[in-house]
Amino acid sequence: HTSDITDIFADDGSLDFSQLLDYALGSIFIAAFLLASYLLFIVTVAVFKVCFGKSAGILAGHAFIEDKSIIFEKPKKNSYFRGFVLFLTAAILSGGFIFLIKGTQTVRYVAADVWDGTKGFSILSQKLVDTADLMIDFGNSSMALRDNLIDVIEENLCDTYSLGDDVNPEHEFDKAALSAVDILESMQNFAKDDLVSIRNAFAVTADSVTRRVGNTTDTVVILGNPAYYAVPTIIIGFILFIGIILAWSDIGPSWYYCVQAWVVLPIFFVLIFVSIVVITVAGAALVANSDLCYGNPSRTPEGFVAHILDVFSITGDTRSAIDYYVVDGCRGEYNQKTAVEELLIQVKEGSITALELQILIKVNQERFENECGGQSGSLDPLLPLLTMVIDAFKDLDEVGESATDLLNCESINSIWVDLAHEAVCTSLPGAFAWMFSSITGVYVAGMLTYLLRGALLPSKDVKDVHSVYHDDVDSDSGSESYSEDELI
Repeated sequence: HTSDITDIFADDGSLDFSQLLDYALGSIFIAAFLLASYLLFIVTVAVFKVCFGKSAGILAGHAFIEDKSIIFEKPKKNSYFRGFVLFLTAAILSGGFIFLIKGTQTVRYVAADVWDGTKGFSILSQKLVDTADLMIDFGNSSMALRDNLIDVIEENLCDTYSLGDDVNPEHEFDKAALSAVDILESMQNFAKDDLVSIRNAFAVTADSVTRRVGNTTDTVVILGNPAYYAVPTIIIGFILFIGIILAWSDIGPSWYYCVQAWVVLPIFFVLIFVSIVVITVAGAALVANSDLCYGNPSRTPEGFVAHILDVFSITGDTRSAIDYYVVDGCRGEYNQKTAVEELLIQVKEGSITALELQILIKVNQERFENECGGQSGSLDPLLPLLTMVIDAFKDLDEVGESATDLLNCESINSIWVDLAHEAVCTSLPGAFAWMFSSITGVYVAGMLTYLLRGALLPSKDVKDVHSVYHDDVDSDSGSESYSEDELI
């Protein structure tokens, strides 16, 4: 079951604390349930220790009582209990390793993937910004070239062109020159509008996203490192695992059992409580992750992004870019990208037009000069200017091609797919699920191990117990129970 996490935001984009509290309470239901079970565990331990004392045997932390003169026949019940505790300690040890391997590695991998993807998007955005700046510069340069070209043509270079809009259509020179001027004008208009929009959209998005994601991933890697919990769990699980084997074999130094009883077990008791905290965090993260990815009407990460854009009233260039590359998944059109493509068409046409005009003048210069009423060499100033125009078109075409490659939707959308769908909505939930299940196993096994902690001690010899009387004899196992004041 998922819920819309964006409900925690008010209409003005601020946090709605009543909704936030409601969402938090819903997310920590598991924590409340586990805390209740932990309190029940504490009460049970206290009842066995205080109310039943030594009569509770291993449930109160006392060692088994055995007749060690019988070498080849051990009480079966004792073996069953120790076998069960051995299984529990192995489960704790395994849970710690699973938590460490699946949790630590996956969280680090996901954080690295998120950062690498964000960094890749930042680099791509910066290239787009640089390319847009370069194209804007070329557009500004084209204005100067256009003005120079118009000045050269209109300053009595050709009498027929001085008529302005009433250009004589019979003159090839007039038509070619006017076409070149139109192309330059369209280039400059584009540079002032669409290129500026593209630049601003990617500059703002790249800076804000990279900064926030970088801070978040650093915090997750440092503070959310699963090794902080997994390593102590593995160490304690290993000590208890060795302890039950030594106790079962009735060997081992006395200092080992002393350290186990007075150092390891108290820390283990605290670790059981820490397990609740870890389970709560993992469970809440799993719920929040699910809500981020699927807690919206469309049940997609794109739906969450669209909802956030609506909540914070993000509009303009940034909204257009995010809608096209993320929310719509390359469906529809991005007007600024279409404008770049149209510009390249105009640039190519302008380059051909300028080149044709240059060739036309070189081949027919004397005839054009006579038709324009000019003297010999009157068109000479136009030739180097046309060369500059052609070179500018060539450079702009190369930069434009680079821009269209960078604006390719698949290249940008693929970064989003890798980040959102693969890392955040697939790998990360898997890691949280492994962490949640493994540490829940450690929690349950830990409570049972602590309840049966007496099995971790070597058995007491019946001869060392004074004032023994037989209260009950199990004929199948050979185990015996003794009065409370006779148990150690």
